[in-house]
Amino acid sequence: MGGGLPGGGSAGQLVLVATYDQYWMTGGLLVFGTGVQGAKIAVDTIVQSDTADFYRGRAFSIYDVLFNTAECVAAGAAVLVLPGTGWSVPVQAALVVLVWVVAAAYWWLVRALGGGPRAVAAEAETGSRQQRAEPLGGSAAR
Repeated sequence: MGGGLPGGGSAGQLVLVATYDQYWMTGGLLVFGTGVQGAKIAVDTIVQSDTADFYRGRAFSIYDVLFNTAECVAAGAAVLVLPGTGWSVPVQAALVVLVWVVAAAYWWLVRALGGGPRAVAAEAETGSRQQRAEPLGGSAAR
């Protein structure tokens, strides 16, 4: 499945499954956090570099909102599924499995689509339908 970031993040999370020791957990959380943020930076870079100019702002905005919403939903779900201590080995183990199931499904879907980005409509590439920005105050400001 390529790439070390998901593996690194999962390795850090596996440490959380294996032990309650504060030092090991701190190290696991550092590895996990670095993996997650590294993946976010990599996807931000891909969205910025591989998206046509016409769509870039909208694509990045949608992606960023979805990422931040997922973090908020995860926090809400944690409140619902974790015990009062805020810690559950089965939940941590289930999350590791979930990450790899999602990664495998994504890998499979990308391969099924040919492994590369799809073409964008020609008119968007040339900008023939691109909207022009109005000056502040609308057309009366001209």
